Amino acid sequence: MKTEYQWLLGCLGLSFVVSYVVWMNVRVWLFRQDLFRIRNQVWDALLEKRLLKHRAHRDFRDGVNSLIRLAPMLNIFAFMRLLFDMESNDPIWKENDQDSIVEIIEARRILIDRLVRYLLFETISGLIILATLAVFRLSKASREAVGRRLQWLFDAHSFQHLDEHLEPLSGELVESV
Repeated sequence: MKTEYQWLLGCLGLSFVVSYVVWMNVRVWLFRQDLFRIRNQVWDALLEKRLLKHRAHRDFRDGVNSLIRLAPMLNIFAFMRLLFDMESNDPIWKENDQDSIVEIIEARRILIDRLVRYLLFETISGLIILATLAVFRLSKASREAVGRRLQWLFDAHSFQHLDEHLEPLSGELVESV
């Protein structure tokens, strides 16, 4: 191969890597901004109804704040770790709380959809997983399953304690560097 072609391929590869690293940082920033927007919309809606001190709102807000704080560490591998960690905690929301505040139910649906997009559609690893599943015609079912699993995590594992699950993972990353 000619030297010019090698140099061109090297520059293209390097620009792809640099672009992907920049994208990963922008992706986290966009995700956090969406979380702020969702949290603030719920706050505004519940302010009008004078339900800001309701337990369901406080729990939802704490969960979203935890996701905002941990967004840089949240990736498909951390999700897989949470997925297979089956320790049971008390649910964040009780049934009567869910039935009474429609805004929180809708915000949770939007939050889960955004979280699925963040984990599966905005990274190379997530796209590879989806492509692999598409080969077996399972991508739509798996996306729905991931959404249900995230909903379960939101119900069974309070995201306020998510840092306890991800803390050993971040420690492993620091030790490997």
